Amino acid sequence: MPRKSLSPEQKNAMQAARKDAKAQKEAALQALESNVQFVNPKFWAGIDAALYDDVANAIAKAERSFKKSMIKELERQLAELKSEA
Repeated sequence: MPRKSLSPEQKNAMQAARKDAKAQKEAALQALESNVQFVNPKFWAGIDAALYDDVANAIAKAERSFKKSMIKELERQLAELKSEA
């Protein structure tokens, strides 16, 4: 089933959302890199449990995604080696 064409307004809104998300990501990374508190266990001990759980779940999801991409790459390399043998 073909996708519905986006209107120019929808395209502009999507582009603006992408730019905002990129700026937010850059600001978040800068905050993480510039503040050593984020690697201090005492900092996390004082954080609301719900926020802590959200952060921990996001990190776990990112780790799973990274592992899946590594598995995919290793499977590609393995198939390449098998074809050479």
